[in-house]
Amino acid sequence: MNAEAQAVARERVRSLLGAAPGTLAVDLGDDEIEIELLAPDDLDAGQVGFAISPEGESLVGPAGFWQPEWFVIGLETLLGDPIFVDLDDPALPVMTAMHGMGRWDPDRIADSLEVLLQRPNA
Repeated sequence: MNAEAQAVARERVRSLLGAAPGTLAVDLGDDEIEIELLAPDDLDAGQVGFAISPEGESLVGPAGFWQPEWFVIGLETLLGDPIFVDLDDPALPVMTAMHGMGRWDPDRIADSLEVLLQRPNA
């Protein structure tokens, strides 16, 4: 996806999160997680440590590294794992991945950001 399309997707994320509660309890079937969603004004800072370093250097790379289409929208509250969407997919699927493992291996937790936000809290 080109940069312009990703910018449009980021604005859609900002809009959806603007009406969202700050914290969600999400039932994943065999597990339940609590997610602290970022406020729209905090989304750019929320990319630090994932897509960019604190010094502003890119952390994006090949498979196993952070991917350019991933956009952090929150953190899992217990362990601090990132909750992020795929900006290249119009549905904005929501994923998480365990940090500290030496590579990023995402797991989908919702088919779209809208689906995640419409789920009743667990």
